[in-house]
Amino acid sequence: MLLLQSPLAPDLMANAQEAWIRCAAASSPQSSPDLLEVLAQDEDDNVRKAAAQNPKTPLPLLELLADDEEKRVRIAAAENPGAPLALLEKLVKDKEKEWGFFGYFQESTCVRMLEMMARHKDESARAWAASNPHTPLPILEILATDKKFEVREALAENPRAPMQFLEMLAQEKSADLRVLAAKSPQTPLSILEILVKSNNYRVCEAVAGNPKVSMQLLETLSSDKKSYVRSQVAENPRTPLPLLEKLAKDNEWSVRRHVASNPQIILSLLEILAKDAEWIVRDAVARNRATPWELLRRMSADKSKTVASYCSSLRNQSDHYLVQLRRMA
Repeated sequence: MLLLQSPLAPDLMANAQEAWIRCAAASSPQSSPDLLEVLAQDEDDNVRKAAAQNPKTPLPLLELLADDEEKRVRIAAAENPGAPLALLEKLVKDKEKEWGFFGYFQESTCVRMLEMMARHKDESARAWAASNPHTPLPILEILATDKKFEVREALAENPRAPMQFLEMLAQEKSADLRVLAAKSPQTPLSILEILVKSNNYRVCEAVAGNPKVSMQLLETLSSDKKSYVRSQVAENPRTPLPLLEKLAKDNEWSVRRHVASNPQIILSLLEILAKDAEWIVRDAVARNRATPWELLRRMSADKSKTVASYCSSLRNQSDHYLVQLRRMA
């Protein structure tokens, strides 16, 4: 504690062999510009990043760090409160030199950076801004008017997507755009009910898989003529037991397979589906984490080599762990 409180502390820490101590010096508000200049050229990228984040770091050093070989150091320099707009623009343009650079800004909390990305000519940059949960609502509302599908898709997946935007998607003629609204957990039930009435199987399929869909809609969709829709109902963890029991008897094996994959399925249904005529349904039972070891033991004698082999491998792993636990006891 005395070392940290001393005015000489940054100079002492900057010469330490341990990188984490040099990081403390690079982060210290007591570090002089001359010392920060040394630390900005440290061999350890964590130290250079700490220098890039220090609000006391002079502009010439921020410009130097903005050209660092490490992406996270460059981003730290751009997000420094003292970084000018020109430096932000330079960092945003970095994507033109390096594919996927915008991905490093996905969790950024720097409002200036997010505003810059939201106005960028590249739709990938705007999509990153649209997907970022830290993007301020006024910026999200601007992005809601974007015509590019990638941007709209990213915004629909954002937990802070504006309600008006989701309502607008639900009214679009394009089924692709309505699907975005149908998938979003933020879409209110009243809109999901309207989307189901469109009778477009892709939209209904998305509603059936929505984690916030109502029991009433699940019941309606469980009788849909399209197996894709019924399959989504069968796999949705919100689907109540009576519907799972109904779908476990579906004529389509794909629907029964999704019932067998449901994480909320009960043992009696697993027992029934473990005897299904289709091996792929039995395989789904074997791979469900809710399936007990006793059932897996019986399924290791399944007539399908794929199912039997998988169950046997799980049994062998279980036996191995039990042996190890007994040795440790």
